[in-house]
Amino acid sequence: MSGLGSFHQLVMQADGSTKATRRYQMSEANLQKAFSDLGSDVHVHMEAGELAPWVRSVIAPFVKRVVISHPRTNAWIAKDPNKGDRIDAFKLADLLRMNRFSEVYYSPDHARRVFKQLVQHYDEMTTHQARLKCKIKARLRVQGLIIRSSQLFSEDGRKQVLDQITIAELRTSISQLYDLLDQTCTAQRSAHQMMMHAARALPEIAILRTAPGIGPIGACRFSAYIQTPHRFSSKRKLWRYCRLGISFRRERWQTSSLSEARHLRLWTPQGCHPQSLRSGVAFARG
Repeated sequence: MSGLGSFHQLVMQADGSTKATRRYQMSEANLQKAFSDLGSDVHVHMEAGELAPWVRSVIAPFVKRVVISHPRTNAWIAKDPNKGDRIDAFKLADLLRMNRFSEVYYSPDHARRVFKQLVQHYDEMTTHQARLKCKIKARLRVQGLIIRSSQLFSEDGRKQVLDQITIAELRTSISQLYDLLDQTCTAQRSAHQMMMHAARALPEIAILRTAPGIGPIGACRFSAYIQTPHRFSSKRKLWRYCRLGISFRRERWQTSSLSEARHLRLWTPQGCHPQSLRSGVAFARG
C-alpha cells in the first residue's frame, strides 16, 4: 500500500508474481471493500505515517497480518528517483515477501494509543509555551529591554514591561504574544489534567514514580513512548531506543571503560542523569 489521499493495492503471490493491482480513494468503506474479497490469508505491508494506525485498525479484521515498516529503513523506496504509487506498492510487497523490513511498533491496546496521544499533546503544548516565551524575550531585546527574570511573564511584570514600550503598535503586538502565552498555558494545564487522569488506569505509572528522580510527567512519558518493554529483545535495545548510555555530561558522569558504560542502570543516581534523558530527547520518539 502507498499514498495518502488514495492507496494502491498490489496483490503478490508467494512466488513473487503479481495477481492484481487496484487503486482506491482513501476511506473506511473503500478499505473494507478492498480487503474483504481477498480472503483472510493476506499479509499487508505499509509504511509508517499518520494514517497507518487507523488503516491497520480498519483492515485488521479482514487480513492475517499487517506490517508497518519505518520509511527511513526502506532506502530502496525512499532513494529511488523513479517513484510512483504502483512502483512503491510493488516494492513494499517485495520487501514483505523477502522479510526485509524494520517493523514499527504500534500498541494493539486502544487505551494505550490514546494515552500516547495525550502525552504527545501535553509535550506539544509545553513546547509551544517555551517558544512563545523565547519569542517575547526576543521582541523585547529588539526594543532594548533585556530582562532575564521570569517575572516578565507574571501579570504585574508584563504590565511594567509593556509600559516601557513607547510605540503603541509594537506594544500591541507584544501584548498579543502575551495573550497567546496565556491561552497556551491554559491549554497546557488542561492537557496535564487529561494526561494524569488517563494515567490512573496504567499500573506501571505508580511503579515508575517510586524510582529516584522520576516524577509523574517522566513516568507518563516513559510509559507512553515505550508502551511495553517486552517489544525489545534485550535491555541493550531498550537503552538504545531511549538513547541512554550514549550521550552523557562528562563533567558529571565519567566512565573508565566501555564495559562500565554497558552496565549503567536505566535510572541513574540524582545529579548523574544522562544528558539525553534530562533534556527530554529520550522521550522525543513518535
